[in-house]
Amino acid sequence: MKTMSDTVKKGQASMQDYPAQTLTLTGYVRTGTLRRSWSSTVQAMAGKIIGIVGSNSNIAPYNRLGQGKEQLTAFDIANWPNVFDLKKRMGADLEGRLNAAMERLFRRA
Repeated sequence: MKTMSDTVKKGQASMQDYPAQTLTLTGYVRTGTLRRSWSSTVQAMAGKIIGIVGSNSNIAPYNRLGQGKEQLTAFDIANWPNVFDLKKRMGADLEGRLNAAMERLFRRA
C-alpha cells in the first residue's frame, strides 16, 4: 500500500509542477487554482490496490481546458506532463518500486 501511495503522490506532484508561464500577451495570470485542484488517493477494493490522481472540477471547472487533448502539442513543446501519459509514467514508477522492494526481500532471505 505504501508503494502505491508513494507512486500516486509522485504522480500528483508531477501534475502540479508547471513550467514557467511564457504566454503573457493575453494578460492571463496564473492563480494556482488548477495546481491546487490536484489530489491523489489509494484504495483497496476487491483484492486490488488502486491509485488515483485527479483534478477536482469543483475547484477548477476549466481543468479539461487546461489539461485537454487540445493542449497536447503545447505540452510537448513545454515538456509539461499531461494526464494522458500519467498512467504510463506511474505504471513504470510503480513497477520500479515493486522490483526494488522484492530485491530487498530476496537479499534478506
